[in-house]
Amino acid sequence: MRPAAERDPESSRLKRDIALRVDRSKALIRRADQKGHFETHTGIQVDGAVVLWAHGVGVDTEILGGSQRSHLTRIHPVQRAGSVVLQFNGGTGTVIGAFDGYIASIKVKQGRVANISYIPSDLHQRWLSEPDRWTELGELRAGVAAKVKHGVFRITDEEPARFGDRIRTMKAVDPTLGIYASYAYHEVGRQNLVRSVARYMRNDLDGYLPFDVALLLGGRSKKFKGRFDLAAPFCPMLMQGWPLLKNRFADVPPNLVGLMDHLVPALWTTIDPDGMRGLKSELEARAKQ
Repeated sequence: MRPAAERDPESSRLKRDIALRVDRSKALIRRADQKGHFETHTGIQVDGAVVLWAHGVGVDTEILGGSQRSHLTRIHPVQRAGSVVLQFNGGTGTVIGAFDGYIASIKVKQGRVANISYIPSDLHQRWLSEPDRWTELGELRAGVAAKVKHGVFRITDEEPARFGDRIRTMKAVDPTLGIYASYAYHEVGRQNLVRSVARYMRNDLDGYLPFDVALLLGGRSKKFKGRFDLAAPFCPMLMQGWPLLKNRFADVPPNLVGLMDHLVPALWTTIDPDGMRGLKSELEARAKQ
C-alpha cells in the first residue's frame, strides 16, 4: 500500500507549505533588526509588501513610500502610544501598536504578517549603541523563534516561567519580547509574573501597555471598556490572543467580533481583504465625525 502522503498529494503539499511558512517566520524572528538612521522619532518599516493605506488612532501617519519590497511610514504621535492600521498590496492588512520612540519592523510573506519587532529609534536614548546588546537581542529572538510551532507561540520543552524570565530582560528594547513573556507566564497560570511584566512595561512605554499584555492581566470580566484605555493597538497583535477575547469578556466590541471572521492564519494578526475594506470604511467614517 502506498504511503498516505502519496495517496493524498494535496494534503502533503499543504503540510509542506505550512512548514515552509513557519520556518520563514522563525528565521525572521531570529534577526536583530539593526536599522540605520530613520528620519523620524517613531515609525514603521514594512518588508515584503507595499503599504497602500495607513490610518492612525491616537497617532498621525504619513506613508513615505519606498521600493516594491520595503515601505516606510512615519508616525507623528498625538499621544505616547496609539494604533496603526496598514493595508498591503493584495488587500490584506494588520493592526499594530505605535509606541513613541520606537521603529516597528513588519515582515510580510505572501500577504501574511510573519513577524513584528521593534527597536528604539537612533534618535532615542534607548538606542543600542553597544554591539553586545544587539547580540543579546538576537539570541533572545532566536529563543522565541524556537518556540513557534505550526504558526503559534508555545512553551513545550522547558519551564515557561524560566523562559519568560530570559526574554523579558529586553522588553524595553523590543516590546514584543514583553508580549511573548506574558503569553509564556499566562500559559502556566503565573498571573503574578504577567502583572510584573505589565508593571515594568508601563514604565517603559510611558503608561501604556501592548493590548496583548493588558488582555492577559486579569480573569473573566463583564466589562471590556476601561481595561484598554491605555493599551495599544485596539486589538491583539499576536494572533493567539483573539480567542481569549470571548473567554475574558461578555461584551467584546462588535467591531472586534466582526474582525474575528476575517482573520487569516498567521503568527501575527493579519486581516483578509474583506475585513480590511470594512475596517477602512469604519475608521474613515469615524475620522469625519
